[in-house]
This record gives sequence, structure tokens and C-alpha cells, in this order.
Amino acid sequence: MRFGPRRTVVLARPATAAAAADVTAPTLSSAGAGTPSASGTANAVVTTDEGNGTLYWAVVTNGGSCTDAQLKAGSGGNIVAGVAGNQAVSSSGVQTVTSITGLSASTTYQIKFLHRDAAGNDSSQASVSLTTSAATPTVIFLTTASSSPWTVPADWNSSNNTVEVIGAGAGGSAGSTAVGGGGGGGGGAYSKISNLSLTPGASVTFQVGTGGIAGTGNGGAGGAGGDTWFNGANLAASSVGAKGGSGAHTGGAGGAAASGIGTTKYSGGNGGDAGAYTSAGGGGGAAGPNGDGKNGGIGSPGAAGNGGGGGGGADGGTAGSNAPGTAQAGGAGGNNFAGSGSGAAGNNSDGTAGTGGGGGGGAGASGTTLRSGGAGGAGTNWDATHGAGGGAGGAANTVSATSGAVGSSGGNYGGGGSGGGNTGTQTGNGGPGAGGLIVITYTP
Repeated sequence: MRFGPRRTVVLARPATAAAAADVTAPTLSSAGAGTPSASGTANAVVTTDEGNGTLYWAVVTNGGSCTDAQLKAGSGGNIVAGVAGNQAVSSSGVQTVTSITGLSASTTYQIKFLHRDAAGNDSSQASVSLTTSAATPTVIFLTTASSSPWTVPADWNSSNNTVEVIGAGAGGSAGSTAVGGGGGGGGGAYSKISNLSLTPGASVTFQVGTGGIAGTGNGGAGGAGGDTWFNGANLAASSVGAKGGSGAHTGGAGGAAASGIGTTKYSGGNGGDAGAYTSAGGGGGAAGPNGDGKNGGIGSPGAAGNGGGGGGGADGGTAGSNAPGTAQAGGAGGNNFAGSGSGAAGNNSDGTAGTGGGGGGGAGASGTTLRSGGAGGAGTNWDATHGAGGGAGGAANTVSATSGAVGSSGGNYGGGGSGGGNTGTQTGNGGPGAGGLIVITYTP
């Protein structure tokens, strides 16, 4: 029997089964948003249980939605235009999205998230709500130290702005040997407009009224306060403007609302008369956003008095009190709009200064001592140092004094100065009025 060549048979091993496909979608949780900044920039976070793929996010309007496809594309549905993005996921856990911009102030939104893993599985959407804070207004003050023209800022908003102006206060008049003490100066008027259309970068002509000079010599009238206006060559041609107060020996008139330009207008307070004897009248208060300035008080009417009138309160406050006509007592200053700020009357002493737009207290005198009224209180309508000013309290002296008492200054801004005293042979100068003010407020 013959045998053929030996053959070797190799048996193949069974094939190894292929790895199972990833069909499990990521899970998102704990979506949150940080507090947006005033500029509308926000951060957001979300947690995922997978450490691969791409995280998509988009901001939608309040109550709005978007499909998964729109979210991944970053547009469509209720997605806010341009406020969407994506980023790689390199590890599981908290994912942070930084510097989300393009949000409007005072607005509620939702941020939508979706995680697509490396295998192409999409998570369900996660969502968190956020509300942006109110935009911070920009406030600009122009005073007599400011130079015209004013350049409109690059972020000017013609749809959200106000321009407010106060005319300057007049100076108080000097005492007169023929007539008596000097009258107070009138307070400046107030005007306002809203949503003035201006072009960023444009030059705007303005004037801030200069406070009226004090009256000097024997019976010299106080100088008128200058007019204040914005966006024009003069008050009549401006977009908004307010008249300054007037000076007169019998008490100057406050700036008239009717002579101003604006949608809201108030008049300044009149200066108080001197009462035809030795002591002086108080200055008128400036008008402000809450109402008319109030009148200064009248000085003592006869020889028994020797007291100055109180300065008028500003901005819808109260009038200065007349000197009571009793020995050595002045009149109290008027209050401001909030019912405070009155300067106390002097009683054989100087009057005290007003505060917060209150009028200065009138002085009270006896013997040969000269007494000064309190200065008008600086206004605080817009901040601690800017507002409608109170009128100054009137000066006081007796016929025994060797010279006339000098008047005091009106309060910033727009308060009228008080009058000076008179001994019958000697006179005192009045006090100066306060300059005007322009307040520009806009929200970019």
C-alpha cells in the first residue's frame, strides 16, 4: 500500500466580535448663569457626564425656543442674532461659557445648551434664565467753568436722554442811605427737554449763566444772573434754556418760566425787599426739577427790628420768612422740596447757612455788631454737590453800627444773593448770586 505525502491542516480561529457602538447620549444638568454686568456681559455653566465632543449654546428671547439643529447652527428660531457659540468638551463635569455679549439692559433671556458627543449622540437641551441689569445712565455737568462747544459722546442715545438747565441767580443790592437795606436777588429759572436728537461727534454750543455781581456803593442794584442755554447761539435759538434772576433794590424778580425754552419749565423765586430800614432782604431760591424757586423774606420793617429776611427755598420748597419786626431777630430760611434744609434765623447773631437747597437764615443785630445772613444751601438734586440752590439770608445791622453789614452768597446753582445793610450814613454791599448749571443725562 502506498501513501501520499503528509499534509498539514491549519484550523482558523473564530473571529473576535466587533466593539459595541456608542449609542448613549450625554446628560446635561445644573445649568446656571452668573449675574450679568452693567454692560450686558454674562457667564454661564452646565454639567455633562461625558468628556468628549462639542458643547453648543445659544441665547433665546424670554419664553422662546429653538430646535436642536438651530441650536447647533447658532441661528434660527428665537435665538438672539449673533449670541450663540460652541466649544470643545475635554472632560466631564462643569463646562463654563464666558463673555456672552450682545445682551440688552433690563431684559430676561434663556440660555440653551446641547452636548453632542464624539459618536454623534445629542443630549437633550438644558436651559437657564437670566435677567440683565438696568443700564447705568451717564450724567454730565456743565458749569461756568466749562468751555463751549460741547462734543457729543460716541455712545450718545437720542432716544433716551434729558437736558436740564438752571439760570444764574442775581446779586443782592447794596444798602441805601435814602431807602434802607438792600433787596435780595432773584433766583434762576429751570427748563428741561427729553430725547434731544444729536449726532455723535458733533459740536454743541451752550452757555452757562454767570451769577449776578453784588450791588455796591450807596444803593447799587445787584447784577442780573446770566441766562443758561444748550444747543443754540442764544436762548431764543436754543433747544432748551432758562432765564437768570434780576437784581433790584426792592427785591429782584426771579427768572421767568415763560421766557425759557423747554417742555418742563419753572420760575425762580423773587428776592425779598429790605423793608425800608436798616436790614436786608433774602435772596430768591432757584427753580429745579420739582418746582418753582421760592421768594426771599423781607427785612425788618422798622427801627425796632434790625433783622434780615430769610432766603427762599429752592426747587418747589417754601419761601423765606420775613423778619418779625422784633428786636434783633431775623427770618428763617425756606425749606427745600423735601421739607428740610432751612437755615436758622439769627437772634443777635448771624443767620446759619441753608443745606440741600434750603434758604439761608436772616441775621439779627443789636448794638454796633454787624451780622451776616446765612449763605443759600447748595442743591443736591443730581448728586451731593449739584442741584438747585437756595437764596441767601439778609444781612442786619443797627443805626449804631459804623458800617453796613454785607450780604451773603446764593447757593449753587442759581440761588439769589441777599442784600446789604444800611446805618443811615453807611451802607453794606450785597451778596453775589450763584451761577447756572446744565445737566445732561443719557443711557447709552
